[in-house]
Amino acid sequence: MKVLHVLQGTVGGTVEFINLLTQQLNKRGYINIVASPRYSNLRDKCLAQGMDWLELDMCREISLIKDTKSILKLIKIIKDEKCDILHAHSSKAGAIGRVAAWLSGIPCIYTPHGWSFNMKVSNLKKMFYRVIERLLAHITSVITCISQHELESAISAGISPKMLTKIDNGMNLAKYDIKMSRDVLRGRLNIPEDKIVIGMVARITEQKDPFFFLDIASEMRSRVKDSYFILVGDGDLREQFEERIASSEDLRDRVLVIGWVDEPELYIKCFDVAILTSKWEGFGLVLVEYMASKIPIVATNVDGIPYVIRDGYSGLLAESGNVVQFSDKICKLLHDKSLADILVSNGYKAAHGKFSIQRTAEMYDQVYRKIQKK
Repeated sequence: MKVLHVLQGTVGGTVEFINLLTQQLNKRGYINIVASPRYSNLRDKCLAQGMDWLELDMCREISLIKDTKSILKLIKIIKDEKCDILHAHSSKAGAIGRVAAWLSGIPCIYTPHGWSFNMKVSNLKKMFYRVIERLLAHITSVITCISQHELESAISAGISPKMLTKIDNGMNLAKYDIKMSRDVLRGRLNIPEDKIVIGMVARITEQKDPFFFLDIASEMRSRVKDSYFILVGDGDLREQFEERIASSEDLRDRVLVIGWVDEPELYIKCFDVAILTSKWEGFGLVLVEYMASKIPIVATNVDGIPYVIRDGYSGLLAESGNVVQFSDKICKLLHDKSLADILVSNGYKAAHGKFSIQRTAEMYDQVYRKIQKK
């Protein structure tokens, strides 16, 4: 069976997820093709595993002319490659991909990876996104939701439950079992060995609320003298983010921006506490990385995050934008080692029990075969 994966995103959790999913599907006999923008780092990942990658540029905003061009090019790809199924990932690719699949007469699976109508936008935009999603659902074979929250949000938005199925995201958990000591890793990565490191792996975009990350770093300066903040990631707000760091005496010598790296797990292993400051989140794949790395976690209590991190069981959750509450939770983990150890142990078990990429691929395999039979 030949599956065409379509993605508009360029970096981040969704890109990593598709890379891992296609590897597992390859082992199950599928022929996978990925279509994404030329500036996506998914291209190199696909070529490295000997998988076909095709260029498909998509603009983020709605544009009748540009979107029509993308649809027509995708139709040509479907025809030339003789694809059996199209799997669209995220909102823009979901719209382009579903229309192209429908016009080409092949089934389409859609995975939102975070509904557009759950973003922090105006009520008018949310209503518009709900209408679009309801309309496009009629030309979709199956919509796979990456968390229980995503599924419940879809039903609340008026999408038929018959269209929906839940498949939790998964990770290659083995690579987070790093044997090298934290001190050795910090030395290799030029991270101060005498600091309390609070870190985050995330895109520097509005969704991840990087300026809230800096507010927390500023607050923690007075609470924990040796606290040191690391952000592993990049994005469209990086320049503004670094400007604020450079202009603040509180932050200048205590916040390090790494950018994107091939092995973020090495940095995660150096954290004393791992955090995620998202304003909205369909799942939060990095939380699974934190759990698999055995690092205590504080995250915002939004959308799909509580379905990944159980507050007080596998991590601690705080209100989005509440600097004092978030900082309190970090300090609690730093000062109560027995609590941190319990949360880490529970998180590690949860990661391996629910969020392995092998389990996720098996469920997608079942969905693909069911659709093909129909």
